[in-house]
Amino acid sequence: MRRIYQTIGSDNPRRGIRRGGFTLVELLVVIAIIGIMVGLLLPAVQAAREAARRMQCQNNLKQVGLALHSFHDAHNKFPLNNPRVARPSDGLFFVERPWSLELLPYLEQTALYDQWEKKFGFLEGINGTLVTTVIPVYGCPSSPVAKVQQFPEPPPSLSADRAAAGGNPYRAAIVEYAAPLNTPQSPMTPSSPRRNGLLHNVDHTRMRDVTDGLSNTIAFGEQSGPPFRFNRRRNVGENNSAFGMLAGWNRLLLLPTDPSGELLWGGNCLINCTNFAGLQYFSFHAGGVHVGLADGSVRFLSESTDMDTIYRLTAIDDGEPIRGDF
Repeated sequence: MRRIYQTIGSDNPRRGIRRGGFTLVELLVVIAIIGIMVGLLLPAVQAAREAARRMQCQNNLKQVGLALHSFHDAHNKFPLNNPRVARPSDGLFFVERPWSLELLPYLEQTALYDQWEKKFGFLEGINGTLVTTVIPVYGCPSSPVAKVQQFPEPPPSLSADRAAAGGNPYRAAIVEYAAPLNTPQSPMTPSSPRRNGLLHNVDHTRMRDVTDGLSNTIAFGEQSGPPFRFNRRRNVGENNSAFGMLAGWNRLLLLPTDPSGELLWGGNCLINCTNFAGLQYFSFHAGGVHVGLADGSVRFLSESTDMDTIYRLTAIDDGEPIRGDF
């Protein structure tokens, strides 16, 4: 009776019970499988994040385009691009009331606009502090550049700001969208005649002046990465001063380069080869750039878009239809 509880054929009731667990080989196999799965998932996660950033960039351009229309509704004209003027009181040059300032009241930035001294440069007086204010819709989330950057000393052509800087670099909020000022006609050589873009530097454009149609005309395009120069998305040093910052020069003046982005007039590349001095459409999106059309819509312009199409989209009155899709 004393042994009735024992397992048949065994003197130890615990004998025959197998304990579970991983061997070292099994553990290594599981770790390897997890590593492979992470390696497969990581590109998908990165792609999803970039898709979200692209959507936000597209929305930013949409908001800027709507602000442009609101400005036109209020003033019956579009703002000037980046007009450089001489101040009558001292003869010093500065950028007066550029589009990046004039659209602020229509981008929920009325307080900043009201504080800005319109008859002074971006580094003079209170403007030197206000210029570091980040305008969220003026930046692309895909850009690797921080939204406030140190820029080199202003150029001699902006003598008011250069004097205010006192020979020193300065900090400013970046602007990664630019308005085409004009474009050379195809084949875009140094001697090619130029036609106006939507926003002029001297004369205000009105909707009736856009004879090619608002849906066929670019109002703004990406010009990411200031104050650094990027060639094929590789940081190669400083860009030209005062380009790509609040109340500075935010204009596109199209100029083709070779595929490397190094040689100006050296090829037929107009998208994503270089962001130097506002000479091309440039982004950190794979395959192209976002552009905001004058009707308020946003399109993605492929890097393979031909020169003639880019010219016709940029000029407001070339009188020629866009051939095919873009």
